[in-house]
Amino acid sequence: DPAGVVRDLDPVSLAVEERDVGLPTPAKPQRETAVEFTPRPSAASWSATRGTRAEVLARLTHAPFVAAHPSSQHTRGLGVKLALDWLGDQPGGSWQDRWLSSGADAAGPGWRQVPGRWLHERGHRLLSRQSALSEALPVLISADVIRPSLRWLLAGTAGQRSLVRNLAASRDPEGFTRLRTLCDGDPRVSAVARNQTLYRSALIVAAKGGALGNITVGDVLELFDAEDDGPRANPSTGRTLFYRSLSGLGILGDRAPGTLRQLRTSGQRSPEELIDRYRLACRPVRDVLVDYLRERQPALDYTSLDALSYHLAKRFWADIEAHHPGIDNLALPAEVAQGWKRRLRTTRKTTRTPAGQKIHLEAPRINYRECLTPVRAFYLDLAHWAVEDPSRWGPWVAPCPVGEEEINRRKDKRHRKC
Repeated sequence: DPAGVVRDLDPVSLAVEERDVGLPTPAKPQRETAVEFTPRPSAASWSATRGTRAEVLARLTHAPFVAAHPSSQHTRGLGVKLALDWLGDQPGGSWQDRWLSSGADAAGPGWRQVPGRWLHERGHRLLSRQSALSEALPVLISADVIRPSLRWLLAGTAGQRSLVRNLAASRDPEGFTRLRTLCDGDPRVSAVARNQTLYRSALIVAAKGGALGNITVGDVLELFDAEDDGPRANPSTGRTLFYRSLSGLGILGDRAPGTLRQLRTSGQRSPEELIDRYRLACRPVRDVLVDYLRERQPALDYTSLDALSYHLAKRFWADIEAHHPGIDNLALPAEVAQGWKRRLRTTRKTTRTPAGQKIHLEAPRINYRECLTPVRAFYLDLAHWAVEDPSRWGPWVAPCPVGEEEINRRKDKRHRKC
């Protein structure tokens, strides 16, 4: 309850009117889980990624990697050759090493520009060549030649249908057939929900290797965390069905809780774990955020504490670090604070034109002020606590980057009514 959360804040934190502001739950809800369910570690090397160019090319030009239509196979064969040539020019002892060193994985949605520059430098300037190389990536992934990160995969860079189709055809036909049959046999499961379940399964298999039967509870939770940290608007949609489907096939093992609800409530993260999931670079700021959560913890329920960590660590400081590497002080220059608030006002959405082309749009963030409120409370709390304990909190007292007028929602509500 947002109003209830506001009443838990001490008066100094509320330099705004209590009836109009609150600390909401995060836009991307975070999971609660027992620490025993850890994901499989990402392997550094495996047999398929250590093959020579000739070995990989021979493998990918024979069943089950051959396209059904001759013209499609011609394009696929060209794309595979170009992809191997491009990766072969990168440093590394395996195809996975070369993939990571190329910078394409780190580039996320913009990864096509990386091989695109390589193609252009070598005279391959036809768009058809670039398209063929891009379409070859799901083939390399399904053959386990490379394993992109979940972050890269969740950006939709491999194509949802293409990834599922390739993995289902070549990596684990039986497993994907069983999963599809299970979903189709449940009248409560729509075609959209079924496809989303297949896609989530494909994401884990692509990033971790193996088949559907190798997926663990920790892998599932790692995927959920990656979704929470990603750009999708509603990452939690369909998670219950996904978990129930894998559990129903006996994939997750006997130790797995029977339902996602049981898994979510099997434990709670500590303040350190809540902050560390965002991998902040500045250790001193990370530590003060952890200390702040500990101080606030007795007055907040777990959901509110989780929301507070999300806004302060993810929406605030992680964004500051991403745009100003090396920053280590809460005393933000005016241009840094203004830049953060400007980025917070909008969110990036992907849509398709009637012709099917993907376009990226900037849209206003509806809950913009809901992040400003806990940041302002954080700064005001530090200033207040420093009076009673200056040695502990005094070094972190700094001008608040959020003014009182910026979190007053009465004007915003009047504007929406008009």
